[in-house]
Amino acid sequence: MITCAPWLALALLAATPASPASSAPPSQPTPPSATEQPSPTKAPAAQPSPSAPASSGAVEERLLRAEKLYKERRYVDSARELEALWDETRQLNALYNAALARFAAGHFAQTISYLQTYTAEVKDAPPEALEVASFQLDKAKERSVEVPLIVGPPASLNEGAEVTIRRIPDNPGDRRPDLFVRLTPAGESAPAATNLYLDAGRWSVAVSARGYMRAEREINVVKGKVGASPVSFVLARDLSMRAVALRVELPAGAKVEEVPVRLIPRAGGDAQTCTIRPFERNECKLLAATGAWELRAELPGYLPFTQQINLTSGESAAAFTVAMVSDAPPPPVVDEPASPGPVEVVPKPARLRLAGGLNASGLPLFVTGLGLAVAGSNRYDRVANAEPDACDSASEAFGCRGDAIKAIRMRTAGLALVGTATGLFVTGLTGEFDVKPRVWYAEMGAGGALLIGGAAWLGATNVALNKELRVGEGQAPPVWVDSVPNIDRATNQRLAASMILGTGLGLVAGSTVGLLVRRHHQRKGKASAGLRSVGPYTNVGQLGLMLEGRF
Repeated sequence: MITCAPWLALALLAATPASPASSAPPSQPTPPSATEQPSPTKAPAAQPSPSAPASSGAVEERLLRAEKLYKERRYVDSARELEALWDETRQLNALYNAALARFAAGHFAQTISYLQTYTAEVKDAPPEALEVASFQLDKAKERSVEVPLIVGPPASLNEGAEVTIRRIPDNPGDRRPDLFVRLTPAGESAPAATNLYLDAGRWSVAVSARGYMRAEREINVVKGKVGASPVSFVLARDLSMRAVALRVELPAGAKVEEVPVRLIPRAGGDAQTCTIRPFERNECKLLAATGAWELRAELPGYLPFTQQINLTSGESAAAFTVAMVSDAPPPPVVDEPASPGPVEVVPKPARLRLAGGLNASGLPLFVTGLGLAVAGSNRYDRVANAEPDACDSASEAFGCRGDAIKAIRMRTAGLALVGTATGLFVTGLTGEFDVKPRVWYAEMGAGGALLIGGAAWLGATNVALNKELRVGEGQAPPVWVDSVPNIDRATNQRLAASMILGTGLGLVAGSTVGLLVRRHHQRKGKASAGLRSVGPYTNVGQLGLMLEGRF
């Protein structure tokens, strides 16, 4: 096990921070008070990485070189030597000692970054070693300025974001390595936030996320200031990239846990891959450059899937479905005997003749009724709207009432004919189909109900009309102007009743004809399918009875 050299543990823990990027004469640093540094005997030790390529002797030699540089108070050079050793061997004790060398140089931001990595990655160091590292981390934070960092929008952090922090030196000797912070989303609708601990001076902060434009800004950290204003970044979409959402479609009953999918650029380059799990989320997302791609998926037991796609710029994800088809041969198709269709009782030609006859019968009735209704309405309007003095005298009153009666009868007859034609048209439409007898009976019943209801209503209106229009001899007729509103009300009811009566009459007539036609063809079909003849049958040594017909 390679541990921290005794010289370095003692010297670095006892060192006072130097001015940033300064070089001092080679002399021992002055030890700080006991409240600022931990006891030298608690220097942490850590195991080297199993994959470290350097030998123990080479590591020890480089540690001695770092010791010499530190004793010369060349803290930055000592830190650089230890940082190079960490990069090459991943020795955690090298990272820890590099943090202490940066602390001595006054580079607290690097110290904090190194100690945070150390405490996160060290696994088997004793508790007192971690206490020493935490103590030194707190001391470095006390000497730096806390800078809040906020990065959005949340969608830009789906694959995480990388923050690069670079020191802008005030002089050529201020040499510090860049710091890197990895950000992850705090939630689906919340931006990522963290705190940076930086030394006083100017810094460049850059944020990059896959699929978004890189953003960078310069900040100035003021020494002695408690906290700093938040540094916010709102990343803009990179229009040369497009999100791709992929899902898989499997045959019914397929049991596939995962389907690997590849997105291959047609212009050449590295392919992108993802895995779709159909019975979990059934989706995977990629981020690809705009242009022509080939989508491929291969799965044992299924035909290879290939689709040429063209990605254009856009805010939303481009969605594609990977349809997997089994490569097993399809089962043989067994031709099942066609089931006989429904037997028609009334042949189609007969149904067409029936429908045509009913419609043809209703057409002249409709035209005639419409003409009578229009003529009667015009005549009634002339009587009802006559001047009051034209119907004042007894003779004139009787004349006006006589004209009104003729007009009302004409309108009633016209609407009754229109209703009858309507009923025939309805049954004509029914006659086009080979319906069951119950359909005809239903129309016949509805028509009968309308017929009876219309007739009863029509009779009731006669009473009201006769009261105003039938004036007996020797009786003084009512004033015509007072009678007109009562006549209008009764006439409107009479027209509705005549329309209902006519419709019922047409339904009864049409359904009766349709039912008779169906029964005719039904009897005809039964006769043709029955027994035709009966006769004896004889042959050599045989005697019997022969039946002839359709069974």
